[in-house]
Amino acid sequence: MCSGDFDGHTAAEVRLPDAISRKLLCPFQYFGVTDSVNYSGIRWQRGGYVIEDLDNLITGNDVRAQLVIDKVRQILLDARHARGLGFCVSIRHAEYMAAVFNRCGIPAAALSANSEHDLRNSVQRKLVTRQINFVFVVDLYNEGVDIPEVDTILLLRPTESLTVFLQQLGRGLRLHEDKDCLTVLDLIGQAHQNFNFEARFRALLGRSSRRVDEEIDQGFPYLPAGCVINLERIAARYVLENIRQAISHNRNRLVQRIATYELETGQALTLRNFVEYHHLNLDDVYRRGNWSRLLVSAGFRPDFNEPDEDRLSKGLRRLAHVNGVQQLKRLLEVLPTDAAAGFKEPKDETTRRFLLMLHFVLWGRDWCPATITESVNRLLQNPTLHGEVRELLSLTFEWVDELLPILSLPFDCPLELHADYTRDEILAGLGVWTLQSQREVREGVLYIETLPADIFLITLNKTEGDYSPTTMYEDYAISEELFHWQSQSTTSADSPTGQRYIHHRERKSWVLLLAREDRQRNGQACPYTFLGPADYMSHQGSHPMSITWRLHHKLPAKLLRNVRRLAAY
Repeated sequence: MCSGDFDGHTAAEVRLPDAISRKLLCPFQYFGVTDSVNYSGIRWQRGGYVIEDLDNLITGNDVRAQLVIDKVRQILLDARHARGLGFCVSIRHAEYMAAVFNRCGIPAAALSANSEHDLRNSVQRKLVTRQINFVFVVDLYNEGVDIPEVDTILLLRPTESLTVFLQQLGRGLRLHEDKDCLTVLDLIGQAHQNFNFEARFRALLGRSSRRVDEEIDQGFPYLPAGCVINLERIAARYVLENIRQAISHNRNRLVQRIATYELETGQALTLRNFVEYHHLNLDDVYRRGNWSRLLVSAGFRPDFNEPDEDRLSKGLRRLAHVNGVQQLKRLLEVLPTDAAAGFKEPKDETTRRFLLMLHFVLWGRDWCPATITESVNRLLQNPTLHGEVRELLSLTFEWVDELLPILSLPFDCPLELHADYTRDEILAGLGVWTLQSQREVREGVLYIETLPADIFLITLNKTEGDYSPTTMYEDYAISEELFHWQSQSTTSADSPTGQRYIHHRERKSWVLLLAREDRQRNGQACPYTFLGPADYMSHQGSHPMSITWRLHHKLPAKLLRNVRRLAAY
């Protein structure tokens, strides 16, 4: 795709785990091997280790090289059957590793960007025919080469760039009839404090809402079928220590990296540049405070004093999840650019609902003014944070990666297919809540007679600590279009509620499904993804009923893989 295409935005993407689930790439078995080298004291410049220091530390290191040989023989069982690539730090390192493998009876060769074209082709043919089993490379084969036979990857140097890491991994993920999976051996040592293990494992896991350290502790339960991540005990400790000391977990480290960002990267410091460079989620920033206050702490902007900073800081964190295209676009259109511009309350009902949803996100339920105008004017009394609200809305609008059809429903519904919403936004958007009245909804089912529609708020990953035995319903995806849902324990097929579920189409009543993986994430309630309307297909049992619904629109990829896994537990 050319940089000018689609206004410079990515038109479509498939995340690694989803590509594997769709059988576009082969599964992987990733082994994190404890490195014998300590990298924590190596010089770090402009976002990475100093290459000369790395080269001096690992080239000629016979203990480390023997460790690689031992692990190759242990994990591969028959190294002479492998077709592998080893990624090295320098030409000297690549040639050294090839010599070590040859001495140990595993035929190998070394290549670099300086190697002649004929030599590259000859070595590649020998690898495919197993005349040699490993090619050690530097500045080569990161991308652009197509050797689908490659079944083993050796990561023999710490790779700071997530892009390069994924390119190297991708050299072995091509489908080929001779291999069932890719084997990856990654040497993991004590890393420099600026090294980012979290981004690497987050990429392997895909769009999981769970923290990477929790995934490691739990043994990576949500990988695609056929995939394995196995970390040796000490390697796992190094990774966990690195993650828990990372900028996403420590406010002081976050402020320090903000302060040094422009010097380190040569880029202008913006919220977008910062989170993209460090591979952070917006919540990694906003659970440490609002961005404007963090800039003050880092010495990047003058101090400010605004009346509602504490409350709006919490609201900005909640606002970071908003990703509905029409919602973001409309809010940016109607919110004033500054206090002098003034605010005129719109008459359009959908826009009014969007503003009502914004109110409950930013302010919560503790303060409910008489009008939307009063809510917006209160925001304008905090000019720095009002500007940050607009900046955050603009950023999340730029990041929207899925354009979906607008739902056609016979009632006002500003909720957008596959967008994410808190419970408060859902109730405000569907007209259940107003500024004057907030009806309490404690359970995950709600019938709105005025629409009419049944709303199901589904938490997929339930734990006994959060739910009583009577509410541990079995909810999961059967396929991209079929969803298994269990009613409340008091609902029978013959009850008025059960009959309404079964006959909703004849009664011209709607069923809307919203689902989330977990109840909480980092101490904050997780939003629900709007799955859209669904139709009754069949049911089994009573008290509770187990109902199969057919979704009007296929499940989004970000939920499908994980909800299928949850069904197996």
